[in-house]
Amino acid sequence: MSFDIILDMVVITCLAATIAFAVRLNKKLSTIYKSREDLQEFLNQFTASMEKADAGVKDLKGIGESVFKAAQDQMKIAQVLKDDLAFLNERGEDLAGRLDSSISIARQLHKDLGDNAGGGGSSRTAALSSVQTRNEDGEPDLVRHLQNVR
Repeated sequence: MSFDIILDMVVITCLAATIAFAVRLNKKLSTIYKSREDLQEFLNQFTASMEKADAGVKDLKGIGESVFKAAQDQMKIAQVLKDDLAFLNERGEDLAGRLDSSISIARQLHKDLGDNAGGGGSSRTAALSSVQTRNEDGEPDLVRHLQNVR
């Protein structure tokens, strides 16, 4: 065999190996390109999802701000109502105290009248005159006490 034939055989073998390697490389490159397309599709879907999430966050932020503002308004109204109720409660306690003292005075007067009624007619007249003692304006004390209740 001649040197030319051996050299041709070596070149043919190298070319066959190169062709086989190129075929394998082509398959891997087509897989990479297909994966690239899939990756691009995934990135597009991911971008769309991120945009939707961003819009959702903005909506939630707006809703949160409006709820917070409404809650603040309600708290202001509640504070005004609380102050009004505290005032009314204070006035009611004051009136209850005055009414209690007037009731105590009326009970005492009733007791005094009852005690004096048992002793005779003249003592009853004396008790009535003591109940009808007048203040400096000329009003009976009982009337003055009842007016204080108002």
